[in-house]
Amino acid sequence: MFEKLLSILKIKKDKNSAILEQKASIFPILSNWVIDPYNSSINFKILHMGMVEAPGRFNKWESEITGTSPNFLDMKVKVKIQVDSIQTDMLARDIHLKSSHFFDIDKYPSIVFESTLIKWKKYRNFVLEGYLTIKGVKKLISLQGKLTNFIPKDMFGFPRVGFSAHTTINRKEWNLDYYDIKIEGTDDYIIDSNVKIEILIEMVTKEGLDALENMIKQQQSGNVSS
Repeated sequence: MFEKLLSILKIKKDKNSAILEQKASIFPILSNWVIDPYNSSINFKILHMGMVEAPGRFNKWESEITGTSPNFLDMKVKVKIQVDSIQTDMLARDIHLKSSHFFDIDKYPSIVFESTLIKWKKYRNFVLEGYLTIKGVKKLISLQGKLTNFIPKDMFGFPRVGFSAHTTINRKEWNLDYYDIKIEGTDDYIIDSNVKIEILIEMVTKEGLDALENMIKQQQSGNVSS
């Protein structure tokens, strides 16, 4: 198992990797990992009037990670996003996106992604396939991902691993087709059809997340030891 993990990370087996193997033996099975919401984000960009990519993000979601091995080879992820948490740094736009013109959150309060397969490639890269459901429309998508780093012990003494993933979807395939209007005299649209999605994830154990949240509470109360 560890040899496969070294292969994914492109690390040659030597004296240093032997130490790494000993440390990695403490890694939990996948079902014991949770996503650290304080150091993770679900982001998107969409081209506005053919000029600038307007950014946005979702601030609230629930996740479930399953699998039987500590080496991420059979990792599966299910994420349920609260659409009401959308934020684009413009209140009026956020309200409009939540309306029936776009996400229609009264009828469809959540977006769900559920992975079906992970394919590992060289240099820590992988492809994550799964079904994305928006406004009741369920379609298969693929995300290009990378295992950015892993450490056996973080600042609290618990294992931590980082992932990034990205893809581009056509919003009209999920009935998000409002403002699909060309700007007069150009080939550009008021809002482009393509939406770029970028996901940045840090995973920890439940104990690691509890330790982080305890530190945050101490910081918020001003009770921080030097």
